[in-house]
Amino acid sequence: MLYKSGINLLTNCHMQRFNGLIVIVVMIFAFSCKSDNERILPEVKLDSIKNVLMYSAEVYGDVIHMGGYNIDDRGFCWSKESEPDISDSLILLSDTADYYSIIKNLDPDTRYYVRAFVINGTGVTYSNEITITTWDGWLTDVEGNIYKGVQIGNQGWMAENLKTTRYSDGSLIRSQNLIYKHFWYGEGHNYLSDIEADLDKDGDLDEDDGNLYVETFGLLYTWAAANNSPITFKGNDANLNDTRNICPSGWHLPSEKEFIELIQATGHSSQALKSESHWLSEPGSDDFGFNALPGGIKQHTGEYNGLFYSTSFISTDTLNSVNGVFMAIGNSYYQPHISYAGKSTATAIRCVKDR
Repeated sequence: MLYKSGINLLTNCHMQRFNGLIVIVVMIFAFSCKSDNERILPEVKLDSIKNVLMYSAEVYGDVIHMGGYNIDDRGFCWSKESEPDISDSLILLSDTADYYSIIKNLDPDTRYYVRAFVINGTGVTYSNEITITTWDGWLTDVEGNIYKGVQIGNQGWMAENLKTTRYSDGSLIRSQNLIYKHFWYGEGHNYLSDIEADLDKDGDLDEDDGNLYVETFGLLYTWAAANNSPITFKGNDANLNDTRNICPSGWHLPSEKEFIELIQATGHSSQALKSESHWLSEPGSDDFGFNALPGGIKQHTGEYNGLFYSTSFISTDTLNSVNGVFMAIGNSYYQPHISYAGKSTATAIRCVKDR
């Protein structure tokens, strides 16, 4: 009996040691797994960069996974050299913000390298790199006319009026519609009727005056020509024949919403948008470089008026089957405002850069 008890005792001791060994192995394995998990780096991606302007660009990122620690900080960094890091220019995002920001204070016509990053207990992890080149502030239409541009807020605008006679695909701006004619100033048309239109001051209104007008004020287009519309509507929506764009490639006619964004960014001030010259009275301060020129308009009746006093710009929006939406600036208006006029009214065009 004593012999069997000794054997049992010895067996129990071995079992306890074996069980203890198992516990130690499990603990080591668990600790090892935890350490491996903590060493897992987060993964971050720079999704895209949009609306690259002269001084800013919109950047979008995403955290693919967080790794073994909670993320302490995240953001974007950029530099003129490849592989930017947090010692270069950077912007940090709040915990609740979308992984999106606008990087600012860039130089025009300059190449930048951009990466997203996250910071956690493992250190800093960087994303893929995307290279951008900022806008140089110029644009060219399909006929080779070169225009100065300007960045206002988060928009790129033409700082001169459009003067092309062709859509961006090279086709002429024409219409067979006898009611809503697509036309522009020039090419035999004399829209100027008052003595102020004698731009060369030679005592008459002729082709030379027309050429001077176009050089200074650009061309005038109907809403129908600008939107390439046959003027057939269902309710308030235009039924466009095709998608030919009157603006240069990479640019488009502004919507009412985009005009409102411009008005808000410039403090609702006509003075800040108006050019410093050509206005008969109350010249502007042109604080933002938009350089709104008082080229007047041609009414749907054929009457031309407003030279040196006012200007309007065409939008893509329509009020109803008869009237389009415009942004107007006048001598007597303190604020630029959204207005409505017949789609056969001819006004100036300012294009806005695609985002």
